[in-house]
Amino acid sequence: MNKKILIKILATILVLLLTFSNVIMLAVYAVGEGIENQQTAVARTKIEFDAYFKTNDEKVHSMISDINAENLKLYLSIKIE
Repeated sequence: MNKKILIKILATILVLLLTFSNVIMLAVYAVGEGIENQQTAVARTKIEFDAYFKTNDEKVHSMISDINAENLKLYLSIKIE
């Protein structure tokens, strides 16, 4: 096998491996920590923020909706002390 082709194949495999491992780690974090229990405070500052949807006047951080929904709103709350 040509050395250049082997290097390109190994580089492609490495890029795919790093990309998929990052996606898997993010998914495990989101499922394991519970996205509804997220904190709003930022470390070492006096800033708090929260991004959420509203359903029946209740704040939720995840929602399943039709991609063509026109009345879907994402709310953002920022508090600076």
